[in-house]
Amino acid sequence: MTHQVFVFSPRIIKATDLSLLRTCRIVYHEVSFFYYSVNTFYFTDLGRSLRFLTFHSQSNREHIKNIKFRYRRSKYAYDAINLLTSCAGLELLKIKMRMLNYLDLDSSGA
Repeated sequence: MTHQVFVFSPRIIKATDLSLLRTCRIVYHEVSFFYYSVNTFYFTDLGRSLRFLTFHSQSNREHIKNIKFRYRRSKYAYDAINLLTSCAGLELLKIKMRMLNYLDLDSSGA
């Protein structure tokens, strides 16, 4: 059994990840949980994570165990993070953030 990381980014789009499962309903129902439970899904932006989670059914989202994404300010942030609650089997959630340091200068000079 190999573990695979699927990267969903503007440059790498794999439209055929589930093409074999689409050929037969019986195969799909017996094997799809495996696809979602053993792989890590990595998103380079929240818009792609939102589209991925919206596209896949609730039952499939429940089998997802590993999600990683890069957080940037986005109009999709609330919806994408809210959809993570539908991933009932989620065991690993990694969020990569770039922290900005801001100087907090007040007028008293302290």
